[in-house]
Amino acid sequence: LITFDDARRDSFMYADPVLEDLSFKATMFAPVCIVEASDPMFSDWRQIKHYAGTGRWEVQSHGNFAHWDIVINEAGERGTFLTHQRWLDDENRLENNREYYQRIDSDYRESGEILERHLNTKVNAFAFPKGKFGQEECACAGSVISNLIAVRKYFALSFFQNRYGFNLVGDDPYLLKRMEVHETWTARQLRDHITNNDPVRLVSLNLANVYRWAGQNYKAVRLYDKLLEDNPLDKDVLFGKAMACRSSGRFFEARAVLDRVLAQDGANQIALEQRERVDRLAAPALDNSFSYFQDEDERQRLKWGTSLQLPYSDELTIETSLATAELEDKNVSRVRENEGSLSSLYRRDEARYDLSYTFRDFSGADDAHDYSLTAGMPLFFDNVTLTHAYKSEETARAVIQGTKYHENAVSISKALNDRLSMYSKYRRSDFSDENSRNTFRINGLYRFLNKPRLSAGCELVLDDTDFYSPVYYTPDGLKIIQALFKADGRVFEHLNYNLRYVVGHARERESGNKIVQNGSMSLVIRTGSSLELGLLLAFSDTPTYGSEYVLVNLKYSF
Repeated sequence: LITFDDARRDSFMYADPVLEDLSFKATMFAPVCIVEASDPMFSDWRQIKHYAGTGRWEVQSHGNFAHWDIVINEAGERGTFLTHQRWLDDENRLENNREYYQRIDSDYRESGEILERHLNTKVNAFAFPKGKFGQEECACAGSVISNLIAVRKYFALSFFQNRYGFNLVGDDPYLLKRMEVHETWTARQLRDHITNNDPVRLVSLNLANVYRWAGQNYKAVRLYDKLLEDNPLDKDVLFGKAMACRSSGRFFEARAVLDRVLAQDGANQIALEQRERVDRLAAPALDNSFSYFQDEDERQRLKWGTSLQLPYSDELTIETSLATAELEDKNVSRVRENEGSLSSLYRRDEARYDLSYTFRDFSGADDAHDYSLTAGMPLFFDNVTLTHAYKSEETARAVIQGTKYHENAVSISKALNDRLSMYSKYRRSDFSDENSRNTFRINGLYRFLNKPRLSAGCELVLDDTDFYSPVYYTPDGLKIIQALFKADGRVFEHLNYNLRYVVGHARERESGNKIVQNGSMSLVIRTGSSLELGLLLAFSDTPTYGSEYVLVNLKYSF
């Protein structure tokens, strides 16, 4: 439906030839008082009759005097006719509710009668002047109800303006929406506005964004792709898809989608920043790291190394690394370790498979061959991860004794909405010295602020061991109920931070009750488009154990 307001001469003059060429029709909402004012900017009755007679124009009501503002207080301020009580200067008061309703009711009735008398046609539609009937202001109590009661008496339809102009089956015919086409818009901008604000599109886009915010990136991408079938140039959808691809590790596809955004808007600063970030993530990277660990049992580990990450495609990433470590433990000799590892990450649709192998050469002990295989897929939840691994304990005593273990684990994560998520994990470790350990944890996390992202939740941990010798594993029969707090965001332009703190109550069979806590802080500083400096600090304090950990890494993408 194409509508015009105010019976302006230029609207008729320039729009009518276009309507004739395209065999289109339009509606003109004419304000009676302006038509009868003989203003050369507006059409008179003769001109309106001429255009109505072409069959291309319907003429409907835009009020009589309702188009003019009225005095609304003693100071002489003015307000809209239909939504304010008039100031009666002779009586030094505002009109009362009855007088207000009689005035607007008369205007609705007269506008329709005058138009029908001059044009000899039925007038059944009304457009509220300035799109207002009291819905956006509280100038007169009951103005919305009064206007809707009055307009229903004399017309079959009424219109007001909003951003979108979409009407659905079942909408109130007296609350029909129109949108104003900005005078600077091109045909493409108008088409994009209509397409982008389609109610079905808005619902689908919001759902896709919720999936993305909740970490369900593959569901989000499917919805984005469906939306792009209708409008391949939709920048909002393209940007959402790029962010979902980036979050799921599909950096090459994210880059291609961002290029489509920038092809339309090369000055889009957010898209440019994300394009730079994706370039960095998709590029081969050299990561040099240094870490130090110590705990209350006088165990220490000093490790430094280099890794090379080679993203081959969205499906395959390969990483190789070399490292050296010094391991110390009380009452045993120091152990030096040289290790080399090779890992691959393979993505297939919504599933991902991570395979790694590590060769470890120890001084004064047998060499070790470690491996792990991890598979992650949605299944009935957002993500189910299965892990099988064969590893060496990273302490001097365990290395000398040749202690190794098999680990099998399953973890499940589920986003209940864009703010609330659940996570649970069960892990069993079987050690070569016939000891074993079972750990189960479940937590819920609620994000109550987005910028910065602040989250809080609670967690239950059950840790049970079956030891045949008094070694240094987790205490037996450990039960922990704890609170989780997380915060992450960006400070200035190049500094990202991530904070995590956990505090709770633990009960263990031998040591009894105790407050437990652990926490970590990580900082990432980008000193350029290809250089990152990272710092991680962590600590842990349980009923019988405490530790500290420091990691520094310098990553260069090329």
